[in-house]
Amino acid sequence: MLADLPTHVGRGKRVIGIDTGSKHIGLALSDPGLRVASAYGHIPSGKLSGIIEQLNSLIMREHVGGIVIGYPLNMDASDSRRNQSARAFARNLNENGIYLPIA
Repeated sequence: MLADLPTHVGRGKRVIGIDTGSKHIGLALSDPGLRVASAYGHIPSGKLSGIIEQLNSLIMREHVGGIVIGYPLNMDASDSRRNQSARAFARNLNENGIYLPIA
């Protein structure tokens, strides 16, 4: 759950926000105090191995301790196809060696 994430991140660590898309994966990075996040760029969507490699590099370089993934809902707050894709992306991160708390 998002509200619990700060207790699991670790002191002085940052959180990366991920917005999955069909062409790009948007990234945002928090400050170490977890108060503000700013746009950080994007990773081209493509092979999962390449995405994992780029995310791991970012995690190490920026001292990331947690991940927030955007879960887009329909206007009536029901699940959307993109929401299902975002959940699958989160599972793929864990299954491919990124073992950070994910909200």
